[in-house]
Amino acid sequence: MKKRTINIILMSIIGLLIVAICVLIVQILNRPRYTASTEPQTTVITEIPHSEAVSNMQESQPVKPEVNELEQSSISRGKTSTKVNIRELPSEDARVLETVEAGTEFDIIEILDSGWTMIQYQEDMEAYISSSYVIPIP
Repeated sequence: MKKRTINIILMSIIGLLIVAICVLIVQILNRPRYTASTEPQTTVITEIPHSEAVSNMQESQPVKPEVNELEQSSISRGKTSTKVNIRELPSEDARVLETVEAGTEFDIIEILDSGWTMIQYQEDMEAYISSSYVIPIP
């Protein structure tokens, strides 16, 4: 093989390695942040199968939504499992009111079926945190 051909092959390999390293760095920077917690998390998400919901509607019987364990135990306090955004509305696109550190405690007003928890943000203001970052305090 000619020296020029070998150089082109080596430069191509080096270029591919540089691209792969850049992709890995971007993925590392965008990964979710988790913290170790010794407290059990009791969030349970349940869904009624579509076929069961349809058959219940056909029989004219009301469908009772299942209530998760947090609502059953009427927990009124919670804390964050990691650094998390407190939002104005229950949506990832909503305005961020504040970002709080892990372990920040708050009053829970309501746990919504949409995966958000309504909290007492300030004395006269309600806000929302994603339920996946809420640890109930009994």
